[in-house]
Amino acid sequence: MGLSGQQRKELQDALIDAFPDKSSLEQMLSFELDKSLDTIAGGNNLQDIVFNLIKKAEAENWVENLIDAALLSNPRNQLLAKINEEINIEKNKLNVIKPSNPMVIRLENIPRNGFQASEVGVDYTQLAMKLYAQDFKAADKETAKVMLWVARREKEGFLRGQDIEKFPCRDLGTIDQLWLASSGGKFGFSVQKQIYLECDKNWDSFCDRVRWTLEGRYLSYSELNWDLRGMWGHLPYPIFLSFWVTPFGDECVNDGRGKLPTNTMDRVIKDIFRFKRKAEDDFIRGIFRGDFRRRYPAGVKEGYSSLAQRLSNCNI
Repeated sequence: MGLSGQQRKELQDALIDAFPDKSSLEQMLSFELDKSLDTIAGGNNLQDIVFNLIKKAEAENWVENLIDAALLSNPRNQLLAKINEEINIEKNKLNVIKPSNPMVIRLENIPRNGFQASEVGVDYTQLAMKLYAQDFKAADKETAKVMLWVARREKEGFLRGQDIEKFPCRDLGTIDQLWLASSGGKFGFSVQKQIYLECDKNWDSFCDRVRWTLEGRYLSYSELNWDLRGMWGHLPYPIFLSFWVTPFGDECVNDGRGKLPTNTMDRVIKDIFRFKRKAEDDFIRGIFRGDFRRRYPAGVKEGYSSLAQRLSNCNI
């Protein structure tokens, strides 16, 4: 996105405040974006270097990635947080996405139990309460929990395409309506489906739009935005479609179930193994060694096309 002159100045001041010398700025770009400062921007002093860096980011359309990377490296910097909030507010005003269902029902008016809410007897009261409190992280886990229960896949911990294809429409609609109502139409499966179709079902473009990736890297679960400042369609995150995997070369975590095909994920090339996940926090993270940023949610890309198709079939 293009910056105004004032925003450009604020971003320059914020980057200089967060990274007061060339070395710290250089490390941030290298670690978070895999970019070389010397290649991107030159200058006689830090002010000139940062100015040229911003110009380069604007020209190549990665200003938001630059800000996100800077915040990951220095999350407590108030100037960075301020310019990030300003840009997000402006972008959301220009990029309003209407939900697939234009009638966003009030949360208290959505059936939470009984046949109106579920075809299989699920009580969605817990999910509704978490969403009413806008505890979106807890609601995300609850969403995964109930979807696995509906599909009878609690033990396995993830849904296959065939499970999605026969997922009850009424239950899918209830979950979507609860998310829509709690976020003012910003979060929900129907919002995600619309963005997915707008991206011509291109997975990489879709993940970038909903901010599940940053510079081609999947954000970890803890790095997702758990409040209404998240991008449109950012939540719920489809952890119910995935089992987390990570490449270690010859050092892999293995639960004894065997080796996964190397084509399961685009960037996972060498020995990949499935591992078990336990309850609560371990339900999301799993148990494995290595750098968190090298973990990939295998199965999400493949499963999401099935989810989008099911949403269409259910008129959601």
